[in-house]
Amino acid sequence: MTVADDFGSKPEQATALASANEKLGKGQRVNAMQTLKLANVKIAYTMALVPLKQTITNVDEAAHLIASDKYYQADQKLKSVQDSERFDWLQLTATPATAASAPAAASSAGHS
Repeated sequence: MTVADDFGSKPEQATALASANEKLGKGQRVNAMQTLKLANVKIAYTMALVPLKQTITNVDEAAHLIASDKYYQADQKLKSVQDSERFDWLQLTATPATAASAPAAASSAGHS
C-alpha cells in the first residue's frame, strides 16, 4: 500500500497518515483505511501475484531436491517460482461514500 498524495500543503491528511501508520503498526488495517478514507487520501495498492498450484508444486519439489542434496536443481525450481511472480497495482481515492451512493456501491460490489 502506497500513499499517492503530496502532504506538504495538506496538514489534515498528514495527520491522518500518521494516525493510519500507527494503526497499521498495531495490525488495525480496517481502522487505518477508514482514517485515510475520511481524510480523502489517495492510495495505491501493489500486489505480487503467482500461480498458486504451480508455485506449491515447485516449492514442494525444491524441498525434496534439497533433501536429496540436489541444490542446483532446487535453485532452478525456486527460480521458476520467482520468475512466475507478476505485479499488479490499483490506485484508489479513499473518499467516504455518501448516503446516496452507498447502496449503489454495495450492490455493484456483489456483481464484480
